[in-house]
Amino acid sequence: MDTALEINIKSLTFPGQEAAALKDIALTVKKGEFIAVTGASGAGKSLLLHTLTGAAMKYDGGLLDGSVTLLGKDIMELPLPAICQYLGYMFQEPQNQIVSVSVGEEVAFGLANLGYSREEIACRSNEALSFAGLQGLENRRTTSLSGGQAQRLVFAGVLALSTPVLVLDQPGAELDRQGKLKLYALIRKIHREKGVTVILAADHGLNLSDFADRVLVMEKGTLKKAYRGRDYPAPPQPVPVPYSAVKTKETVLSVENVSYAYQGGVLGCEDISFQVRRGEFLAIMGVNGSGKTTLLKLMEGLLLPTRGKIKVFGEVMTKKSAFALRAKIGFLFQNPDLQIFADTVKAEVAFALKNLPLREEEKNARVKKVLKKVGLAAYEECHPQRLSRGQRQKLAAAAALIHDPEIIIADEPTAGLQEEDCRLIMDLLTDFRAGGGTVILVSHDPGAVLAYAHRILLLDHQRLIADYDQGDFGGVAASLWQGGGRDEEEAV
Repeated sequence: MDTALEINIKSLTFPGQEAAALKDIALTVKKGEFIAVTGASGAGKSLLLHTLTGAAMKYDGGLLDGSVTLLGKDIMELPLPAICQYLGYMFQEPQNQIVSVSVGEEVAFGLANLGYSREEIACRSNEALSFAGLQGLENRRTTSLSGGQAQRLVFAGVLALSTPVLVLDQPGAELDRQGKLKLYALIRKIHREKGVTVILAADHGLNLSDFADRVLVMEKGTLKKAYRGRDYPAPPQPVPVPYSAVKTKETVLSVENVSYAYQGGVLGCEDISFQVRRGEFLAIMGVNGSGKTTLLKLMEGLLLPTRGKIKVFGEVMTKKSAFALRAKIGFLFQNPDLQIFADTVKAEVAFALKNLPLREEEKNARVKKVLKKVGLAAYEECHPQRLSRGQRQKLAAAAALIHDPEIIIADEPTAGLQEEDCRLIMDLLTDFRAGGGTVILVSHDPGAVLAYAHRILLLDHQRLIADYDQGDFGGVAASLWQGGGRDEEEAV
């Protein structure tokens, strides 16, 4: 079997950092292989994939001692634009890869830059959109897509290039479980029918033995273990946390007949009503595009309802009241980069304490305590963008917790995290709730929801279709593992 990639990384270092980010990696990937890479947050999975494209050296300034050969060509001798003829790359965060205004333009972008004819661009774009389940959305604005739809759009753009090698960084991280399983089925189909070589950083909670020829486990920037795909152990099922009843009937947030329509008439949510009591751990579920993220933005005051009203601690959320009300709420966005802005990890966490009447010694003590709690104590002076996606999510969690909010609203806080890091985030939210706080969680992870939540709201077609308490979970668990609601293609 011919070689697709020959990887020999003695070390990869970055200016200003003494320790190597990657080291002692020797790997041969044969044409047509399916390689899955896994490991904890910060293990180096995304950086390894970024190195395979040459971008870690040419764009990020990494210094490579070693070599990476792609289909017989040294990547350091290939200009970055030329690599896309051989290798299709998908970022973990789709927002970092989408550049066009409309869905159709986005899929055509790469093909147009490679000089294909209009007829060929149209043919390949239509085929890729159909394959990714986005046909009919060609004129949709990319800014109006849900996280899962954006993820599939990026995948369609990569597919349209028809490269012999695909490098995918947790391609299903922002998809609901149903969508994630469908996407992986598509990847497996391409791999088997077209002989495409696939290297991917694996998503949390998937049984990698179902599709991977080999599973590589990374730890601290190097390859720690290697398994044949069929020998890799299936992920463990989450164990439910002990149930602790809500002790108060005090309403901290109410949503009253709320609807929202985006510019152009695209419906975000419609006629939704519910109340949240102090001390609840409430989960909101539904397929991609069902209205979850829109609802969270409304509860956060980032959007105001087209119709209806939202009350926080009895006060109606308006443009005027939103700032004061947000002071009582900690936010965890789906993409941590949307809320991280400081130059160091320490400064990012400390920012929330800036206007509080605390002495500097107390502020510093709080920062150290919360960074230790999320496992980032060793990264105080590190720039946040040097952290992995999972580490940045933990940093965002630390920043949300440090000012002692009364409510935490979390949008997919475990997306892109491995099992151990998922438990850490969920345990942080559970500890917050046990201390008297209220948690409102949007998640595609049925295992985490069934293990930690007291109550589940299920959305479909932008409407609230079910409200389950913990006594109902046994009867609906099977449906939630299948994704809940109707297929996303129907819900668009």
